[in-house]
Amino acid sequence: MALSFRICTEADIEVVDPLLVAAYNFTGSRKALLLQYWALQPDGWWLALLDGNPVGFGSAVDYGPFCSIGMISVHPSVQRRGIGKALMEQILSWGQARH
Repeated sequence: MALSFRICTEADIEVVDPLLVAAYNFTGSRKALLLQYWALQPDGWWLALLDGNPVGFGSAVDYGPFCSIGMISVHPSVQRRGIGKALMEQILSWGQARH
């Protein structure tokens, strides 16, 4: 199991949307909302890749004195494998680097 992370692009919203819907068992797309949030901090979104396949994502917005972390999502088929924790550590590292 090779887990890696990369910054999401706007084009990745097409992949992120079904991950969010599956992780939270939503009915219907959240694409419009995701695009609004992505626009707030485009460099604050990460895609989690397991063996090169997108399996999760999470985001953060830097507000200066604090960061807001949200939308931590892992596809149900790979939950409980430490992916969410690793994703949180990635985001916290980003926040710490920004002071």
